[in-house]
Amino acid sequence: MKSSLAIVLVSFLGLQLGACGAGDAFDKFGRQGDAIMYGDPDTNPDHMAVVALSNNSRDLFCTGTLITPDVILTAGHCAMLARWGGAFDPVQVFFGTEFGGTGTTITGTDPLDHPEFDFTVGDYDIGLIRLTEPAPAGITPIPYLPASLGLTTADEDESVEFAGFGRTETGSSGVKLHVFGNIELVCPGPSRCTMVGEVVEPYTFGFLENPGGPCRGDSGGPAFLIRNGTEYVAGATSYGDEPCVKYGVSTDVSYFADWIAEYIGVVDESCDNGIDDDGDGKIDCLDSDCAADAACQTTPENCVNGVDDDGDSQIDCQDSDCSADAACQTASENCVNGSDDDGDGLVDCLDPDCANAPSCQAAAEVCQNGLDDDGDGYTDCQDLDCVNDAACQSSAENCQNGIDDDADGLADCLDPDCASNQACAQPAEDCANQFDDDHDGLIDCADIQDCGTAAVCQAQPSSSGCVSAGGHHSGLIWLWFLALAIAWRPMRGWRLPE
Repeated sequence: MKSSLAIVLVSFLGLQLGACGAGDAFDKFGRQGDAIMYGDPDTNPDHMAVVALSNNSRDLFCTGTLITPDVILTAGHCAMLARWGGAFDPVQVFFGTEFGGTGTTITGTDPLDHPEFDFTVGDYDIGLIRLTEPAPAGITPIPYLPASLGLTTADEDESVEFAGFGRTETGSSGVKLHVFGNIELVCPGPSRCTMVGEVVEPYTFGFLENPGGPCRGDSGGPAFLIRNGTEYVAGATSYGDEPCVKYGVSTDVSYFADWIAEYIGVVDESCDNGIDDDGDGKIDCLDSDCAADAACQTTPENCVNGVDDDGDSQIDCQDSDCSADAACQTASENCVNGSDDDGDGLVDCLDPDCANAPSCQAAAEVCQNGLDDDGDGYTDCQDLDCVNDAACQSSAENCQNGIDDDADGLADCLDPDCASNQACAQPAEDCANQFDDDHDGLIDCADIQDCGTAAVCQAQPSSSGCVSAGGHHSGLIWLWFLALAIAWRPMRGWRLPE
């Protein structure tokens, strides 16, 4: 199996079949060359049922699946090789994860390919081998897909999981690998189908080898499909393109369910005897074969007897089957009695059923009675419902009565509403009266903003060419004091008379 898994027979298939005179008849099955497909080691313990088939020289040639404790399902061309004898007689069945490594080998017997299998065509490519002793303890058979759950074209694009011991992209083989893919085409028969320009035999399904898939040595290996939570062997790897890079085909196991059951030697599942008659791991009504059996039809739920009649753990009105039963219809909610009449956990006006009940309509807010009439936590004009009510319209601010008329916290000229009111207009600063006329804390010429250009505040030149300001000759006064100081300064050498 390629790191991608690969479909088909043995690396030595041409040699073995040439000895049998088959020539090129098996070219369809005997892919030659290496495939470039990628898979991963299959460590699922349930897949210990996937086995390697080898000849009596321990040469691996096919893969199979344990479907009952002593029966292996594989491809028809694999079973035919074992049936032809020679190097393939007896066939050896290996249980383990790496062929030639640790595991258990049991001899196979009674190999059987389908009576209509034609190796020159490749249709009806399904086979069975019986073990000479039961499979090792702890290895559970994986059931084959029954006809009742058989594949249809509705399963196209359904996910499947391939497994096998075949050749990898590196040329190695013998390690059990698995890879996921999708069903590209279901060919229900009786006519052939085509897929990506290739012939697909009837009673098979096709898949693309992208990103991986079965290859040489994986012939007969399983394609697992999950149905209703159960994993089934839905396909047995049959054939594909030689390099294992384009497409592959698996036999539709469900179409051959009756032939398989005949080989196994079981009858149809008896649905009321407590036995797994058909060996698929499902007993009586748990077996999908019994889905339509009268013994597996549940009793309708009686909605008033206190019994779980249909066995779904729901009794009477708790069972959804009773949702429309008259006995399970609840009373309408009474919106004023304080009771949860319809049993939904909501009482009276808290129940949406009462949304339109008159008793559950909120009262309108009266905007001047001092009450929270509508129960929203806001009273009268505090309630937004009253924003347009005449009673809640504020009075205009009177800008000179010392009262906050519009209730905005600001009275008279402190209220921006009075900014343009004549009573609040600021007087102009008189720049020569020693008074702060405009109340800005600056007096006369000190109020630069208002008096900066006033004539009285401009510096004036004196008649001597010196500058005086405001008509005060401060410069002359200082000169007079300077002359007086010089006149009184004692002359050098002067002294008082003796």
